[in-house]
Amino acid sequence: SNRYTSYLQFPNGENVDKKLLTYELYRHHLPAALVVLSACESGTGTYESGEGVYSLARGFLSAGSQGVIQSLWMINDQASLELFENFYEYVAKGRTFSEGLRLSKQQYLQSSDNYTSHPAYWAGLVFIGQDGSVNLEKKIHPPIWMILLVMLFFSSIFFILNRRKRKKIT
Repeated sequence: SNRYTSYLQFPNGENVDKKLLTYELYRHHLPAALVVLSACESGTGTYESGEGVYSLARGFLSAGSQGVIQSLWMINDQASLELFENFYEYVAKGRTFSEGLRLSKQQYLQSSDNYTSHPAYWAGLVFIGQDGSVNLEKKIHPPIWMILLVMLFFSSIFFILNRRKRKKIT
């Protein structure tokens, strides 16, 4: 079925790209507190009436992740960098994920001009799932952090590949 066509793409150095398809996430238990899919349009997928959107975010939530931050459209690279830097600072200070994202958007708007304050720059990043926080002062269970870091790494690779692909087109 085409409802599971979203995927993360990873280069393996042999001119053959490996893909992590959405349906493969349903086979695994990934109990991450938060998955960040910062690549552009990572929140898009196939919409089915009465079911909603089948996307990577839905796959991670179905696999046991509590929350997901995803991008609904192509976001400016500089804006995305600024938003996530602020977001991680807020989360490190004990804010919840949704609150950290909201506050980072507010901080971004305060430092932006009339052009970069347009919602196209910042509103596409959304949090879905069960809200939570991470207490960095206590010892965190390593598998959760490992999964968060691995997902961030793979999301970054996908973002870089997508950016290169866009540059080749233009």
